[in-house]
Amino acid sequence: MVWQPVKCSTHVIRRATVSRMPTAVLLAALALAACSRPEAPPPTADQLRTAIEDYRQNKPEATEERITTLFARLDADIATKRADATAASPAAREPLTEQVAALERDRRDLQQAWLTARLTRVGATAGDALRSLGESLGRGLEDAGRRLRESAAGDVPPATGPAR
Repeated sequence: MVWQPVKCSTHVIRRATVSRMPTAVLLAALALAACSRPEAPPPTADQLRTAIEDYRQNKPEATEERITTLFARLDADIATKRADATAASPAAREPLTEQVAALERDRRDLQQAWLTARLTRVGATAGDALRSLGESLGRGLEDAGRRLRESAAGDVPPATGPAR
């Protein structure tokens, strides 16, 4: 490979020979194309599934608002696919209709998982509240029993004769 320096203002640029130029141009074009293509975000159903599991595990970043937003985005995806199926030619309509049906099944499954996660969290919260209440009542009864024993041990009534 033969390089010839070319002066451009204060920088020296090396130029490839003509035989290597098409390869270099092709590689540069591929690199630019790979960099300019944004990475596709994960599908909404997968994001929603992850958020619901995080909510069930009581992770702080999983909030009801985020899950509600993801459900709205999934509904929009379903509506878009349904509109695409309606606008498509009859031959291309069947695969799109199947995709819509699959997304709707996923949504129903995710809605069920969401309700289960919410009930799990409410149950855990109620269990914690009952446990705390039980501990508080137990400590109160222990303190009352201790005070009763202490007062009985310190205040022995004098022995008296039989009552007349």
